[in-house]
Amino acid sequence: MPKENKNWEIRDNRGNKRFFIDDVFHDVYAKVVGPYGQAVYMSLCRHADKKQKAWPGIETMAENLGIGRKSVFAGLEILEFLKIIKKDRVGKKCTNRYTLLDRSKWMKSGSGVKFPTGTSQKTSEVPLRYFSSSSGELHKFLTGTSIVRKHREGNTVKDCEASASPPIKCFKEGCDNDAIKGERFCKYHQKMDLRQFVEWCKKGQKHIQIIGEWAETVKPEFKTVAQWEEYINRNVRAARTLLPFDHEQLEKGFERIEKGIKEKWLTEYTLETLYKFITNDK
Repeated sequence: MPKENKNWEIRDNRGNKRFFIDDVFHDVYAKVVGPYGQAVYMSLCRHADKKQKAWPGIETMAENLGIGRKSVFAGLEILEFLKIIKKDRVGKKCTNRYTLLDRSKWMKSGSGVKFPTGTSQKTSEVPLRYFSSSSGELHKFLTGTSIVRKHREGNTVKDCEASASPPIKCFKEGCDNDAIKGERFCKYHQKMDLRQFVEWCKKGQKHIQIIGEWAETVKPEFKTVAQWEEYINRNVRAARTLLPFDHEQLEKGFERIEKGIKEKWLTEYTLETLYKFITNDK
């Protein structure tokens, strides 16, 4: 056996000039997120404070890692999608702050994601090894959209970040529509009841608020976002004719409609009926 070279020096494990990465990231998730996801996560861990928050710029990470900005965006996107990190927009300049989430929060195979053809439909039985080792292919399995995107020359960091998240596909089995932003389902499968619709309308312009108050008065039985969207489209023109009237006039009109429905002397009614009641045009 060759003699050991006693001049070799092993790594000094003392001091605090180092950062750590969970073993499970290296052992399981590294092959899932791909090389860009690995590099970006390493950079975020390097910049994280005691509260596990980091805010390195895109340019900083790209320069430190020796990769392009698009590669940084790709890495951030797959890490955020798998809930390994959380991104928030903070401050007056709307800079990105990244939070390194605990490994118990990371997405696992039984999270309702779409799996490759031929794997078990019992998602709790599908291990992460069924995912492709390519982060681009994994993202396509999860969202139905390629992770590769072209950016216009001269784009600002803000422009690129705004375009960095392609739409997620609806989680409803057999549906290929894009999910509503921030939701799991498309407008045809995302549930919305009357109360939720009314609350949503309160945040809109005056004619949308009028439609919300009208829905609260007549109580249509719609169940999905798509149905409520069609309801708005049917009523938007009539709602705009009511814009000149103040809140008190509209309130009296709604009360009269509600009374007519309750006493059953009003059986057919639309927003045009409300307009007639307010203007006394019988």
